[in-house]
Amino acid sequence: MRTTRLIAVAASLLATAVLLGAPTAGAQPDTTRVPAGVVMPANCPSIPPDRDLDVTTTVHQVGLDLGVSDTVMLSGFETGWVESHMNNLPCGDRDSLGVFQQRPSQGWGTPAEIMDVRHASTSYFTRAINSERNHPAYSAAQIAWDVQRSCCPQAYADAQAKAQSLLAEVAGSGTVDGVGGARAFKWGDQQLIFSRGTDGALHHWYWIPGEGTRSDSWGGTVVGEPTGFAYGNQEHVFARGPNNTLLHWWWIDDGSGLHFADWGGEAYGDPTAFVWNGQQHIFAKNAAGQLFHWFWDPTDLQVHTVTWSGAPGAFVGGLSSFAYKNQQHVVARGPNNTLYHWWWDQATGQVTFADWGGQAYSDPTAFVWNGQQHIFAKNAAGQLFHWFWDPTDHQVHTVTWSGAPGTFVGTPFGYSFGNQQHVVARGPNNTLYHWWWDQATGQVTFADWGGQAYGDPVAFVYGDQQQIFATSARNTLYHWWWTPQEGGQQNDWGGNAS
Repeated sequence: MRTTRLIAVAASLLATAVLLGAPTAGAQPDTTRVPAGVVMPANCPSIPPDRDLDVTTTVHQVGLDLGVSDTVMLSGFETGWVESHMNNLPCGDRDSLGVFQQRPSQGWGTPAEIMDVRHASTSYFTRAINSERNHPAYSAAQIAWDVQRSCCPQAYADAQAKAQSLLAEVAGSGTVDGVGGARAFKWGDQQLIFSRGTDGALHHWYWIPGEGTRSDSWGGTVVGEPTGFAYGNQEHVFARGPNNTLLHWWWIDDGSGLHFADWGGEAYGDPTAFVWNGQQHIFAKNAAGQLFHWFWDPTDLQVHTVTWSGAPGAFVGGLSSFAYKNQQHVVARGPNNTLYHWWWDQATGQVTFADWGGQAYSDPTAFVWNGQQHIFAKNAAGQLFHWFWDPTDHQVHTVTWSGAPGTFVGTPFGYSFGNQQHVVARGPNNTLYHWWWDQATGQVTFADWGGQAYGDPVAFVYGDQQQIFATSARNTLYHWWWTPQEGGQQNDWGGNAS
């Protein structure tokens, strides 16, 4: 494995690590601190008896953004309930504040940062990820106490049932942004979309509740389409540069704003990216047509690179990827129009390759739904071909999703929405083709959503809404969205999209 030290990246991320909860020098575990949810401190007039749903939703989404394990996620909810009944408290024992009752004097940040639920959650999960790595046999409660070091370690274990019920309440509210590699994703309550502009630079659109849509340029020179993800209080975007290296932009919600670095390596195709276990993982095709892999690890603040081998020939086109439990998965179109599939397993530390066959006449799209792995691509007839792997029988199944009146164009994009699986693509008349499968009926439905799709669409789930974007005929960003209250709607976000 070749390791590259990127000084600019490391320096900025080191500063970020401090902001996200690295202990200050000399800070000691405070095992006398009393969680507010256990014994109400004198300076708190009251502790709400129930959770604040906005707080639990934010904590959950940050955990998803950081790719935490189920154990770490549960530890966050046990901690939140024990410390504050999942409320953003402006008071606590001594100088403790917020949902996790973090103390400025113990290196958790400024009072304002601790009272920012997203920042506080990122701080908690950053330490919890490291705790799990150092102690892989720890339970959620043990991780919680290892991070918090309060007076009452048993309280976290006693809160397990309550934490599980709180998790169940918000389980459908979050989205694992960037699964499959996406240039559109949710960050906090904002909607973010990135695209290469007609000027070759990276362009950025964002929608903020109550403020509407804005757009700007993040600069640089981009080849192809970017990909990105939310990472705690940060936004990350990657793209292929003009010299076939990996370009990286990231924006931090700490006042430092936008950062940029060239991660080097070999990017001879559009990248795909995801977050797994606190690490940032990016893949692209190298000069030999093999799978090139970059990953940034928060434990050493370094970018590592390695080539994933095993495929009998060079793959074609772009990639899709996803995290699946303790595994990392990447799929691509093989030279004979079959589906190439690589996966790395944490238990073995090895990469495995398999040719899943079928018909892949376009770049694939992939996502996880209900423990299953789902991949879609265009078949030889221009219809939607579907592979899925089911953990109940450990078999790969294939089927064609029909219903479209004509062959679709380009690369489809898939996502899960509650008990449904959705795929969108560009139709032959530059309208939006949309298929969805519903678990209740077991049937696939097709609809032409119209509008202007002059480029491959991307989509994500925003609460109970579906948000879909593509380039319009005027090289602006065209937008479809669906809500259960109002159904489907469309508008044009303007800007500069190639």
